[in-house]
Amino acid sequence: MSSDGSASGAPPLTLTDVLLLAVVTAGVLLPLLALYPLRGFRLPIGADSSVYLWWSRLAAHDGLSAVGFRPGLPTVGLLLSGTLHVPLPQVLGGLGATLSATLAAASAALLGMGSVRARKGSGSTSELRHERRWSRGGWRLTWALGAILSGAFTVHLADGYFANLAYAGLFIAAAGLLAAGSPTGDSDPGRLRRAGTAPRTTAAAAAALLGASGLIHPLFFLVGAAILATAAVISVIRQAPGTPVRATDAPQIGGALAGGAVLAGCGLLSLLSGAPPLRVDTSRDAVLRRSGLGSALRAIYADRLARHWARYVLPVAVPLSLWGTAGKRGRPFLQRLLVGWWVVLVAGVIVTTVFSGLAPAVRVIAFGYVLPLGAAIGLVLLWDRLAHRGRLLAAAVVVVLTAAMLAGAWITWLRARPYVAGGQVRAATLAGRMAEATTPPGTPLVFVVYQRTTAAFLPVVAGNTIRAAVPPGRIRDVYLYVGTPRDYLAGRPTLTGVPEHDAMSRLFLRDIQRAGGSPMAFVLPAFNPGARQAAAKLGTRVAPGVFVLDTGRPVKRAPALAAGELPVPTLPWRFVLVGVSCFLLLVLIGLGWSTAATGWGFGGVALAPAFGIAALVIGGIALERLGAPLTGAGPRVISAGVAVCGYALSYWRRRRRVREDLPGSEPTTQIAQ
Repeated sequence: MSSDGSASGAPPLTLTDVLLLAVVTAGVLLPLLALYPLRGFRLPIGADSSVYLWWSRLAAHDGLSAVGFRPGLPTVGLLLSGTLHVPLPQVLGGLGATLSATLAAASAALLGMGSVRARKGSGSTSELRHERRWSRGGWRLTWALGAILSGAFTVHLADGYFANLAYAGLFIAAAGLLAAGSPTGDSDPGRLRRAGTAPRTTAAAAAALLGASGLIHPLFFLVGAAILATAAVISVIRQAPGTPVRATDAPQIGGALAGGAVLAGCGLLSLLSGAPPLRVDTSRDAVLRRSGLGSALRAIYADRLARHWARYVLPVAVPLSLWGTAGKRGRPFLQRLLVGWWVVLVAGVIVTTVFSGLAPAVRVIAFGYVLPLGAAIGLVLLWDRLAHRGRLLAAAVVVVLTAAMLAGAWITWLRARPYVAGGQVRAATLAGRMAEATTPPGTPLVFVVYQRTTAAFLPVVAGNTIRAAVPPGRIRDVYLYVGTPRDYLAGRPTLTGVPEHDAMSRLFLRDIQRAGGSPMAFVLPAFNPGARQAAAKLGTRVAPGVFVLDTGRPVKRAPALAAGELPVPTLPWRFVLVGVSCFLLLVLIGLGWSTAATGWGFGGVALAPAFGIAALVIGGIALERLGAPLTGAGPRVISAGVAVCGYALSYWRRRRRVREDLPGSEPTTQIAQ
C-alpha cells in the first residue's frame, strides 16, 4: 500500500479529478431529475415506485420482516426520508436519479482503479511489466466516458426498478475494489509474496458491498456471483503452467463472494423473526403465473424485446464494447471481468429466449453494464487509432458515437412517466381514511376494479397504488376484485371471454373468499371508469370519487382529508431538490467507509455514495433487528451512527499507516524481492 493510503495501484487524488468526477455525476443526476419539472410530474416515475412506497410504509409499521427477502431498498428509503425529514414519496421520486449517479461514480471507480497504471515506485517491476502505459489524459477520458455512458444506461432501470439499479451500483463498486487489489496477472514469483494488507482490505470491503447488494436483490446477487466466478476461472486458466491458484484473482474473488453471501444470509435469517411477510402480486407477471397463464408470458416477453431493443443502440454499443473488452487497456482483472460479464449476458439472453417464459430478456440486457463500460474503453482505443490521422477526426468520430448512445438513453427517459394519477391517489387515500375510522383492523377491504381492455395491468397498478395510499396498518387488509360491482355483490366472477381477465377474476375472488370476515367493498371510479353509475345505484358515495357497496354493513362518510395528507408533492422541483440532497447525504455517510477501504485516493471519493448505500443497508437492518425504529428520530441516529463509525475507521487506519511509515518501524506492506 502506498504512503498516501491508496490501495495498491490506485491513483492519487487531484483537484482536477475531483472536479471532473463532480461534473460527470452531476451530468447524470440533474438531467434525470429535470424530467419532473420539464414534464410537470407530481408523482414518482415508474410502475414499481408505488410498490417500494407501500413496502417501505409497511416495513416502518410492522418491521422489516414484513417485506420478506428484499429489505434493502425499503431500509434505504426510510432512512433517507427520516434523516432529511422529507416525505417518502418525494424520496422515491428522486431515488432513481440518485442511484443512477451512484452507479456512474462506481463505474468511474472501476475504470479508474482497474485501468490506471501504477506509478513509479508504487509496485514491483513484475507488476508493471505487462501493463500498457497510459497518459493521464487518456486515463481520465476512459473513466469519464465510462461514468457518463453507464449513467445514461441506467435509464432502463431508473424508472422504478430501484432494487435492480441499486444492486448494479454496489456490484460495480465491489468490482472496482477487487480491481484495485488484484494482481497484475504476470507469473513473476515475486508477486506471489506480495504483502496482503491491501488485497485483504479491498476484498473485505468488496464483501461488505456484495453482502449489502444481496440484501437489496438476492436474485441478482446470483447473477453477479456468476460474473465474478467466470472472471476467477479465466484468471486461473490464463496463468502460466505451474502457477499456483493463490497467485490469481480466484482467492480474492472467492473470499469476497463468500463473505458477501454470509453477510447477506445472516441479514435474511434475521428477518425470520417478527411480522410475517405480506405476499401479494406486485407485477403482471406474478398475476399470470399464479393464474395458471404462465405460457402467455412468452408472447409478452417477446413483444417487450421487439419494442425495446432499439433503445439500447446495440449496433453501436456491442462492437465498441467487444473491442474494448478485447483490448489491452489497463489491468488484466478489468478485462477478465468484462469477459465474464459478456459470457453471463449472452448466456442469459439465450436462456431467456429459448425458455421465453422464464424471465424477460430485456431485463437481462438492462443489467448488461458491460456494454457502456466496454464501449468507453473501445472509444478511447478508437481515439488512439484515429488520432494520428488528425485529432479533429478522432474527436468527431468519438463524439458522434457517444452522442448516438446517449440519444437512445435520453429518448427512453423522455418516455418515462408516473403510472398513477393524482385523482387515483386521492381517492385511495380517502377510502383508506374511511376504513381506518369505521372498521376494525383485519376487516378485508375489497376494491372493485374493472377495465376489460387492460387485462392484468390495471389491477396490478391499482393494487400497488391503493396499498401505498391506505394507512400502513391496513395494507394487509387490501384485496382486489376484478369485475363489475353487480357480479361482486352476487359472489361470482365477471367473465368476458378474455382468458387473462377471466382467470384473474376467479383468482382474486378466491382470495377474498379465503380471507373470510365481512368485507367492506369500495368502488373508485378513478380505477373503474365505467362503474360510476352502477356504484351510485348499488352503493353509497362517502367521499369525492369513493363509493361503498351496500353489503348490509352500516356506512359512514369518510373523515375530511387534512392539509398535506395527500401524498403528492406541491411542486415538481421538490423532486430535484430531494434527489440532490439524497445523493449528497449518501456521499457524506459513505466517504469515511470508502476512504478506510481505499485511502484518500480517487477510489475513496468515487465509491463514497456506494458505500453510503451499503452502510445504510447493513447498519439499518442490523439496528432495526435490535430494536431501533426506522421512524421518528431513529433514521437520523442510525445515519449519524454509521457515518461516524466510517470516519473513525478511516482515521484509525490512516494513523496506523503513518506509524508504519515512521523511521525505524517495519512496514507491514512491502514488496518482497
